[in-house]
Amino acid sequence: MKRLRTLSALVLTIGLVAAACGSDDDSGGSDDTTPSAVSDASDDASSDAEPSRLIVGTDAEPTTLDIMAIDDNGLHLATWSINEPLVDIDNNGEIQLFLAAEEPALDPDDPTRWIVKLVEGVSFSDGAPFNAEAVKANVERVLDPDYTTTVVGELGGLSGVEVIDEYNLALTTEEPNPGLLVALRKLRFQSPNAFEGVEENPVGTGPYMLVEWQRGQHVTLAANTNFAGDPKPTIDEVEIRFIPDTNTRVSAFEAGEIDVLVNPPDTQLAQFDNLVSTGGGEVGASRLDTKVAPYSDVRFRQALNYAVDKEAIVDALFGGIFPVSQCQVVSPGALGYNGSLTAYPYDPDKAMELLAEVDIPDGFVLDWFGSSNVYGTDREVQEAIASYFNAVGIETNLMFDEIDAYLDSIFNPELGFVYAESDQAFNSFARQIGLFYKRGGPVTTFDEELQTRVDPLVQTALTSLNETEREAAMFELAQIGCDEALFVFTHIRQDVGAIADGIDLIASFGQFEKTYWNNVSKS
Repeated sequence: MKRLRTLSALVLTIGLVAAACGSDDDSGGSDDTTPSAVSDASDDASSDAEPSRLIVGTDAEPTTLDIMAIDDNGLHLATWSINEPLVDIDNNGEIQLFLAAEEPALDPDDPTRWIVKLVEGVSFSDGAPFNAEAVKANVERVLDPDYTTTVVGELGGLSGVEVIDEYNLALTTEEPNPGLLVALRKLRFQSPNAFEGVEENPVGTGPYMLVEWQRGQHVTLAANTNFAGDPKPTIDEVEIRFIPDTNTRVSAFEAGEIDVLVNPPDTQLAQFDNLVSTGGGEVGASRLDTKVAPYSDVRFRQALNYAVDKEAIVDALFGGIFPVSQCQVVSPGALGYNGSLTAYPYDPDKAMELLAEVDIPDGFVLDWFGSSNVYGTDREVQEAIASYFNAVGIETNLMFDEIDAYLDSIFNPELGFVYAESDQAFNSFARQIGLFYKRGGPVTTFDEELQTRVDPLVQTALTSLNETEREAAMFELAQIGCDEALFVFTHIRQDVGAIADGIDLIASFGQFEKTYWNNVSKS
């Protein structure tokens, strides 16, 4: 089976047809993407030179350009290179400095207080200074209870900010959170002078600035010639073109009309010569409510896992490129990944044997709201899962509705079965623990006995300042999740993009849509 390999420092151009026997081909791009305070970028091109232009094709148009409002792929494509963070995660999953001059550190006298030193001499593209007051204004905006945002819950329990001096500040959390650094990649900064109207006019410190957003057509970005970081943009303009139809988008790429194809269709991956993969990805792990029958019976939950042929799904729908999930909601390489776990084997006989032992309510039908094109070929994955359930005698009612109905179902802990692919953008099990295992978490669905069992492990995993203790607790929580079959585990979807010949691209960690366009060059 072919496997798509995650990049480390450089772009890896993958010839999929020859991947099993060919060697890796490094593009040779720079691996230094850490901005620092340097002088303004000089413009070496003559004023009459033809501007270089990158065309990006995607089906994801943003609904807003306020990067702190929602977690949205189209929004990331358009604004990730406009609004910078203090720190981000590089493609190896390591902390990378952006607007922080050094890695934020815990106050030795207060485990809920983080000291942050900022890069000096940086300005927003409207000329406003980036300093501690600007950070304070942004944090207070996001924490304002009147501000509508789905992102604030992913900021590691951030609860406040204190200005120390012009370039030093303190961030506070509700409780000790040693994982705050990875969460800070989602805290991204807008000029305080441009808060009003940010939905259509993002203004940041990053390597690109917004030129226009023509709804239904494209977003166009221009290089910020006053960008203080490195590497400097080598492409003058980036056009993010919205092409909803998959076949049209692929045809445009094959015809040379676009340079970068975001998330090429999963079923067609083998036809692309040059694919770039991000680290992390999304883990297919459908959530089960252990408080209601028959999901409350571990044998029923285990039967669901034995019933599904995960290898067949990966081969048929992903060309054998993506790996099977190894019985946990975190991807390999992440903090807390338990390497001793293995996937439930495909064993329909075992599934039926377990089901025969379960007291299933009369007339039980496994209902779930399905997602369609939220995660690529998610509809096809769910139809396959449903067919496997039906094959072992579980009547299944898979309902595809408007995307809003599906998104509502994700955050409804009262539903027995919810299909999901869990974002690995933090490169740590901590995110999933906070969502699925923590008492009172947004989608925690454990009965009281199980919740009481995991509570002390959750507390250690999320708040201990001893990384060995934290990771041990994470390992045990992953083991419980597997043994208790708290999810139906299927696959790990790795975000990929197809690039044209002559394009060098360093993908960002977690999602291809979070690529920094100054990490792309065109020859």
